[in-house]
Amino acid sequence: MSNPKMNGGGSVRIAFRLRKLISLTVVGLILLTLFFSSYPDIKLSIGYIFSANPMLYLASFISVTLGIAAYSESWRILLKATGSPIDFVSSLKIILGSIFLNLAIPTASIGGELFRIYTVNRRYGCSYEIASATVLLHRIFSLLPFLLGSIIGFLYLSMSFTLTSMLFQMFSKIAIVIAIFSLLALVMIIYPKIIFTTIKPILKLIGSKSEKLYSRIEVFVYKFDYSMKLITTTKKIVVLSISLSWIAWILDVMVAYFVFLSLRYTIEVPIIISIYTIGITIQMIPIGIPGMIGVVETIMAALYSLVGIPSAISVAATLMIRIVMLWFEIAIGGIALISLRM
Repeated sequence: MSNPKMNGGGSVRIAFRLRKLISLTVVGLILLTLFFSSYPDIKLSIGYIFSANPMLYLASFISVTLGIAAYSESWRILLKATGSPIDFVSSLKIILGSIFLNLAIPTASIGGELFRIYTVNRRYGCSYEIASATVLLHRIFSLLPFLLGSIIGFLYLSMSFTLTSMLFQMFSKIAIVIAIFSLLALVMIIYPKIIFTTIKPILKLIGSKSEKLYSRIEVFVYKFDYSMKLITTTKKIVVLSISLSWIAWILDVMVAYFVFLSLRYTIEVPIIISIYTIGITIQMIPIGIPGMIGVVETIMAALYSLVGIPSAISVAATLMIRIVMLWFEIAIGGIALISLRM
């Protein structure tokens, strides 16, 4: 575990194309502007935003911040179980940096997770196998409330509202995709060597040139397997990490709840969960637009209106939620990323 950059030493270098990022952000902002400029009651929505209760809206910022802290801690305790010296502040910075990368450069969250693995290796001497095991476990634990919440929300909407065929298909596809990813990740936790077993025939077809790669993958998989068992043998750590993941998810969902309260409008929690799930899922689609600006807002506002919320309030709430869940997270994530590069 020795590494010249462990115990917080060394900076982390992250390279991405700034021009492309700015261009795609502009595309998203244009889409957002086109949608809301064509909306007939946009002035009414803006009026709702300016008349919102500031203390309740502030509560939404506090809620998302505490949620990120809980999410970070649920990962840190997994790292601590492997002997990593990482502290709370450092873990929080890395998580914030990964959030920034996931929002600014959509890659279905892969970019942010690779960043986490790379950073704990460079700064704390944590091997790639151990780091990968903690990140995978952490993602699974955080998927549990997301999956259950999606199912509850979907069932509630199906029973309480007459969903259009398109909306029903959208919910069904999202639920299936989440379930498939959860199942695949669960298989990797229970039997990590399945990775090696799967690619073994492919590598054999390549021939002798793949021998070195074959050996490296074999070593990585066995070390990864050992790391996974090392972490999961301590039930207390697993239970605590899962519990913190649930807390993080609840605090994330509460953002929309506080926003609607600030607008003096009461909304049922299952509706919030359903639309939150759709928004997060769409935001992860790796088509390049940072945070799927314009696309998520359009869909969220339409969905809130479809379940009976007045359209002016739907648009106002959507814009306020996105300020918290996108722009605020990008801002604090960017600050954290800069501090890690110093």
